[in-house]
Amino acid sequence: MLEAEIKELYSLDVPEALEQFRPDDPRDVGITVRMMVGTAGDDAADSFDVLVCTPRWLEREMVNGSHLWGDGLLLVSEYDWSLVQSVLTSRVSRCVGERWEDVAARLSRFSRWEFEGYQPYQP
Repeated sequence: MLEAEIKELYSLDVPEALEQFRPDDPRDVGITVRMMVGTAGDDAADSFDVLVCTPRWLEREMVNGSHLWGDGLLLVSEYDWSLVQSVLTSRVSRCVGERWEDVAARLSRFSRWEFEGYQPYQP
């Protein structure tokens, strides 16, 4: 049985490492966290994105439009990196399967997989 493991966590939305990121208002945050996930004992990894946000950020975003999709969303009361990291690590570690595709399908239930919907080129 293959077990998922986070290899790296980062965000393209903030210039510093997530461990050092300190938002002006921890109750008003919306950033995409990229998880590089592979199987335990293997260096290979695919990317899975999660929008980590707070209710205040969602409310502010809704002012600019009539709707907002919730795919790949982790809602937290306020931004606390240690909590976010713990929640993601716990959730990812429960994703197991016989093949990587099975593991990735479980991961994509709560995150956006880089290869979701991918159709290989067939001439």
